[in-house]
Amino acid sequence: MTGSKKQDTITLAQLEAHSVEQDLWIAVHGRVYNLTSFAKDHPGGIEVLKTCAGTDGSETYDYAGHSSDAINTMQQFLVGSLENHISNSEQRGGDLNNRAETMTTESTIVPKSAILINPDIAARISLLMAGLGVVAGLYWYLNGSVIAWKPYIGLNHGGTANVVYVFLSGLVVASLLSSAGFAFLYTQFSKTLKHEEDVFSYPPVIPRRVGR
Repeated sequence: MTGSKKQDTITLAQLEAHSVEQDLWIAVHGRVYNLTSFAKDHPGGIEVLKTCAGTDGSETYDYAGHSSDAINTMQQFLVGSLENHISNSEQRGGDLNNRAETMTTESTIVPKSAILINPDIAARISLLMAGLGVVAGLYWYLNGSVIAWKPYIGLNHGGTANVVYVFLSGLVVASLLSSAGFAFLYTQFSKTLKHEEDVFSYPPVIPRRVGR
């Protein structure tokens, strides 16, 4: 069918209709060629062409490593262009655009770690508040007056009032000191959870030590 009328556009269905040795069409990079009369003279053998008959043989053509003259030789067998064919350059461009859109989308996503308060800052704030509480408690303990406790403990019982006052004062100071100690320990512990280096900061290969 070498004398077939040339067509501007050939669909995949039309291409598949020419898939036998006596009527052998192959598409290569968007161009459709009628290689029926050329099949027996093909340097690579007719079997290779028969496996690609009626299909897009671009991948097989590239894998075989044809010279630049091969495509020029095939022009005499050209019958048309393959419908809806996407060239390699257009496909690579689309892949690059999709990759760029994906990277842009990923870059706009705010990680959860960025939304949460830094544990180190939170620990410092807790330690500062506990320290201020201790200072305030000591000031109140050293300069306070039993008058503030009159409505609750009653001063008519003599030494009992002083004992209750001292007990409550000591309890407050002990609680504040415990809070300060806990805040300090939490600060030290939070430092162990903070990673100073990420995975890409280390060398990909551990150098081998050469023995002397």
